[in-house]
Amino acid sequence: MRKAFRFEGDMLSSSIIKAALAWARHGGKIIALHGIDENGSCTCGKPACRSPGKHPISDLFPKGQHSATSSAVQIRRAFKKYPHANLGVILPPGLVVLDVDGSEGAKTFKKLNLPPTLSVRTGRGTHYYFRATEALPKKKAHLPGIDIKDNASGYLVGAPSMHKCGRRYRVRRRETDLAILPADFVRSMAPTDTRTARFDLDAAFKAGSRNNELTKIARSI
Repeated sequence: MRKAFRFEGDMLSSSIIKAALAWARHGGKIIALHGIDENGSCTCGKPACRSPGKHPISDLFPKGQHSATSSAVQIRRAFKKYPHANLGVILPPGLVVLDVDGSEGAKTFKKLNLPPTLSVRTGRGTHYYFRATEALPKKKAHLPGIDIKDNASGYLVGAPSMHKCGRRYRVRRRETDLAILPADFVRSMAPTDTRTARFDLDAAFKAGSRNNELTKIARSI
């Protein structure tokens, strides 16, 4: 992963196709996702769609994330055919995103005490982007309200996609650099039990350093 990775130029564009091409140039792989129509419904046309604006357009990406591409020709073709599509991104190696959802996720994230970094406003929360100097474990400990995305964990909905709530994903300009994800946090993400690790963040962060407490959290059941 390039140390100089920044959100700039077309990565900040309001054009889906320009943002998609910029991600591909930076090592990401792209999927065109169904978008959201003027009525707030998924363009897949299913009234009871369970993932509006977030699932792949199957005629172009029949294998979902496994059909993701970095080909500029294929990307242009996909978004010209579906100009209202949303943008799915498989992150380049070395990038990690904490997908913070709702008030529960915001509360969890605050207690992690991670360094300031670039963020993207989503429909219900925030994506926090980090650089990682070591790979995250394939199976990760549970963080309430937070989904951790990296190169090996599927795709992320990227800006400027439209959320079902009617607002677009937007890069927040106040912090444009990507912080390095602390090594102690990365190590703490490995669960020590086959069951999903769950924990009480309020109790865990009342005493001790982040390193010690994250380790306790990830090992709790």
